[in-house]
Amino acid sequence: RTQAPPSDSHESSLHDQDREPLTADGLLVRVEMDKTKTKVAIEENAKLADTYFAQARKFMREGDPYNAIQYGKLATSYSPEDARFYFLLAECQSKNPDARWQRMAEQNFVEAARLDQWNAEYRVALGRFYKGRGLKIRAKKQFEEAPTLAPTHEGARKELESVS
Repeated sequence: RTQAPPSDSHESSLHDQDREPLTADGLLVRVEMDKTKTKVAIEENAKLADTYFAQARKFMREGDPYNAIQYGKLATSYSPEDARFYFLLAECQSKNPDARWQRMAEQNFVEAARLDQWNAEYRVALGRFYKGRGLKIRAKKQFEEAPTLAPTHEGARKELESVS
């Protein structure tokens, strides 16, 4: 009598015995490595964003809002959760009288105020922007909110008196 060849399931069980058993420790190390790589990438993006932000501020001080806007956009693309970047971008865009630029400036002022809700300066700047555009009701709302965030903010009090 001849023996039947081993079945496929028997062969696969032999191969499984050659492999190391899968343990939870092995999985944890792999996940931990991924977290480290992700953390490194996030830190690199934050450093790049800060570098671009510094360049944007430099161009803003030098009176070159076009280049400041370009670097500000780069900063927001690398770190979209930093209110400072949107605020600088809005300040630069608000210098251009074109309606399209004014809309973008408003969006960036609003985004900065949304991201850093406790910063009264962003509210006052948005109020001044609205005041300059003749939108007194919107300006007044921003000037009223600013003192609730920072009761000693003199700029907000003076601006509120000027629109009341």
